[in-house]
Amino acid sequence: MSRYLKEEFEQHIPATTRTALKICGEAADSVELPIFLIGGVVRDIIIGKMSLDTDITVQGNAIEFANYLQDRYGECFEVKEVHDSFKTAKVLFRKGHEVIALDIASTRKESYPYPSSLPLIEETGCLLYEDVIRRDFSINSMALSLNQSTFCELIDYLGGYDDLQKGVIRVLHPLSFIDDPTRIIRALKFSVRFGYRLENETERLMRECLDSGRFDNLAGERIKLELKQAFNTNRAECLNRFVNEGIYRLVDTDIPQLEIGAV
Repeated sequence: MSRYLKEEFEQHIPATTRTALKICGEAADSVELPIFLIGGVVRDIIIGKMSLDTDITVQGNAIEFANYLQDRYGECFEVKEVHDSFKTAKVLFRKGHEVIALDIASTRKESYPYPSSLPLIEETGCLLYEDVIRRDFSINSMALSLNQSTFCELIDYLGGYDDLQKGVIRVLHPLSFIDDPTRIIRALKFSVRFGYRLENETERLMRECLDSGRFDNLAGERIKLELKQAFNTNRAECLNRFVNEGIYRLVDTDIPQLEIGAV
């Protein structure tokens, strides 16, 4: 049975952002383009948090759609940035004195040529399912339709809604951490931020990845960014778990085994 989140959408998306998203849905309908809110913003709507992220995906060409918004609604939409290789665009929406940014991406299918590598884009404009299965955790894999006929319908192929209710973090496939070990730090971040636990198999896969040492190709800047975001949530708890759970091995496997109590 379909689940609609219209009430949650109204409560947890700021008014100006709601206006922009509804116009995006109308514009997408006029060119018969499936369009969705996706990722963390959908998670935050469900758990009742006001989200600062506004990530949109279209099952088509996001750059063409961004230009269409600007052409049709030039008084309120402006294309700020485009990234042709990823088929993504940043669009500014103006209402009165308020300006918000919308990130619009094409659905895409990705693969990892070797452990810890950056992903290769195999296809853009693919089916939504192919886009969500490349993501990190089930709780971040949900989408919300913005098309008028299905407005605020939840698309949840991978059980993210149930995992939110259980308070668990679950990867989407067995090689998730091998493909991208920074997901281990993101798992730590979400666990601390929301008070969630890693699902048993996910925790086993994390340990297996850390024990494998297969992250020599992991760029330092990627680790630095993820660590900064994680430690901004709760520095003491993150540091305790970063050391005691052996996650520090992503940075330097030669650090001696330590145990930290209260920091």
